[in-house]
Amino acid sequence: MSLRRWSLTFVAAFAFVWISNGADAPGIQLVRESGSDTLHGIANTTHGAIKWSHGAFLYMESGYPPAFYTLDREGNWIYSAAFRAPNGALAWSNDYDRETDGSIVLAGQYSSDQGAVPFLAWISVDGKTQRLVPTTPYFPYMLSVAPDGTVWTIGHEMINGDPKAPGLEPDAGVLRHFDGTGKLLGSALPQSRFKTPHEQFRLHSGFLVAKGDRLGWYGPREGNGQYVEISTATMAVQSYPGLQPAPSRYDRACGLAVSDSGVVTVQIEDRSPLARATYSFDRATSKWVPLQVPAIGGYNFTPILAGTDGESLVFRYAYSVAFFAVPRSLNSE
Repeated sequence: MSLRRWSLTFVAAFAFVWISNGADAPGIQLVRESGSDTLHGIANTTHGAIKWSHGAFLYMESGYPPAFYTLDREGNWIYSAAFRAPNGALAWSNDYDRETDGSIVLAGQYSSDQGAVPFLAWISVDGKTQRLVPTTPYFPYMLSVAPDGTVWTIGHEMINGDPKAPGLEPDAGVLRHFDGTGKLLGSALPQSRFKTPHEQFRLHSGFLVAKGDRLGWYGPREGNGQYVEISTATMAVQSYPGLQPAPSRYDRACGLAVSDSGVVTVQIEDRSPLARATYSFDRATSKWVPLQVPAIGGYNFTPILAGTDGESLVFRYAYSVAFFAVPRSLNSE
């Protein structure tokens, strides 16, 4: 497929988005729950960060090199793999995901004599084979693997840490689409459109989720966010205010999930003391609706949003994983 830069059609956003109060917060129905001591023991080393993607759980243990762990639907360990940069260089991951065959895909940087080198990398299930594709001067910060195996990223170009350095293309796309080998298929959203510090911050702090017909992007993680939905067919963009002003006790977004039918769910947290709240966007009323996520297992542990499985929201608990049906009232487009 030849490289293409999509033209954009911007759809008017809702003028106002409210956060409803807790009085009308819908409960969510438990579909299935499984206990796992393995999940608890390993996930504690990652401060709770975990993703549900293409039929399994994936999380990263920060370090040099970063290590990735995959758990099955029951929360039991399947395999682990570590990423190693060329010549033993120092490397770190900005974001990661998994493919349907279990391969791990990551966006990151590694050190070199010329400075940081941005890349995409693929690690096989057995951890023995890896492929690295440099993306210089484009630094990908958010990554998601679509159901068709292609990879979507959000980031920006820069030279020596300067996104306005001479020689850069000001209209280079911040959103990029790659095939499974790392070949660039297309780009969109010109970098020059993101002018203010807050807009630039959104390019490397947030969450990206790729579904069959859409991309969901929420960012930045800190402060007042914005939810953006992009059609993968036409690149039409629709923007919605996020949880703003953010509820006062919560200081950052910690998860984004998009169901197959388009129900958008965001989780926010306060790190001191640790507490989390979960909201879904009701398209019919233009409200962020708080969801009542049940406690499971009797432990003082706030569940962590890991993703969606079809029309189920997936959460990680202290010693278990749970799948909940999305309220029907939120399913309308």
